[in-house]
Amino acid sequence: MVIERCINHSRAVHAIKIFNDFGIPTVNSFEVAEVCGSKFLTTQALIKTHVPTPKCYMAFTPESALAAMDELGYPCVIKPNTGSWGRLISKINDRDAAEAVLEHKQILGSYHHSIFLHPGVRGEEGAGHRSFVVGDRCIAAVYRYSPHWIPIRPGVGNGELPYHG
Repeated sequence: MVIERCINHSRAVHAIKIFNDFGIPTVNSFEVAEVCGSKFLTTQALIKTHVPTPKCYMAFTPESALAAMDELGYPCVIKPNTGSWGRLISKINDRDAAEAVLEHKQILGSYHHSIFLHPGVRGEEGAGHRSFVVGDRCIAAVYRYSPHWIPIRPGVGNGELPYHG
């Protein structure tokens, strides 16, 4: 049994594929790692299984991203489709900021700069939840909070374990 803990998603998902293809069991299968590594695929899986999710958009062009941000309202959050630990995310407070950030992302050009939009940061700054599911059962959930608007920055913030079952 292999437990994969590599921070690099591309390396991790390909390593899991190799192990699975050789019949070596892993804690998470290639298919699970592939879905969980993509904010889009994760959101689609949650919607398909009727889990309430915030309204979000996947944008492929700066124009479609601007239209989505205008519809969502400001502030909103731009995230890359793949990534973790709050890397490459931006809190967009207004249309001027949106245009500037989108121009940077377009010029930088890698797939890390594809755009996944979430509604604005409302309510408590820097709050977030993470649930841990085994099979079809949630075994724990963590409420994370931070003085910064990104609650999962390494070395910043705190967490509580309000649910374990």
